[in-house]
Amino acid sequence: HHNGDFVIWESDAILQYLVDNYDTAKKLTVTDPKERYTLLQWLFYQASGQGYVYSRATVYYKTSE
Repeated sequence: HHNGDFVIWESDAILQYLVDNYDTAKKLTVTDPKERYTLLQWLFYQASGQGYVYSRATVYYKTSE
């Protein structure tokens, strides 16, 4: 591989790597620093908590029927 067999296994790290290394036209990201940190904030929120929150909501709604 042209990256020296560098391996990334976490999904959000993979997304960030792809954007940083292959999105030269910046079509998949933002260029303003404040907007970039807002984007990263949502990306990390999704990775750390959103799945759990949605899974608990699904259990709640299924058991309340």
